[in-house]
Amino acid sequence: MAGGVRSLDDCYGVRLANRILMDIVKLNIKKRSQNSGYSVVELLVTLALFSTLILIGAANLRELDDPLQDGASQLLGFIKQVRAAAISSTSAMIVSPGTTTTVVVQQGVSCSDAAPVDYPDLALTLPATVSFSDIVWSFCFSSRGLADTNVSIPLVDTDGADKTVEVLLGGAARLL
Repeated sequence: MAGGVRSLDDCYGVRLANRILMDIVKLNIKKRSQNSGYSVVELLVTLALFSTLILIGAANLRELDDPLQDGASQLLGFIKQVRAAAISSTSAMIVSPGTTTTVVVQQGVSCSDAAPVDYPDLALTLPATVSFSDIVWSFCFSSRGLADTNVSIPLVDTDGADKTVEVLLGGAARLL
């Protein structure tokens, strides 16, 4: 058919093709809008929550940086370790300050041993800003883990704060 008149088949085919293309475009638009991401409000709320959690965490971590508490805890653990060594080796362990920042251990047959020998496996150095405010103390754990005397060991840091570690006759140690 000449002269611009088309057959019904041609018109129907074009309409069908247009309809199919439009359906594909609509599906792509729907998929794109469903997977387009998060809204600005959702992102801002998430950012606010994360920043709040980070601030809370940072504030709590500052409390963990306490050299005096660390030194006192190290000394307490060290005393317990020396007591365990006295029990396991069935010999007396004499604990005394080496300097204002170190603790040394000597091993003897009993707490009244006249010639104890150094026990280099056990030694403690306190953190840099912590020291003993009194170095006139000494105690001994017997082979049964009992201390020969009650001792209070005072610790002080450069800021003037202090803590005390106490060793009791029964061999227990505690932080005051």
